[in-house]
Amino acid sequence: MIDVKQARANAERLKEIVRLRKVDPAKADVDRWLKLDEERRRLQSAIDQSN
Repeated sequence: MIDVKQARANAERLKEIVRLRKVDPAKADVDRWLKLDEERRRLQSAIDQSN
């Protein structure tokens, strides 16, 4: 399993690992994951503030 904090802090390293392991980029799109994670965190923050 990938540590979320490590993935955020070392996105370039994660991309390199994906490349070296020859994983299909469509199945391991780090940039898309980072965007979705950012959106999830933004939405969670908005939910937390409304309570």
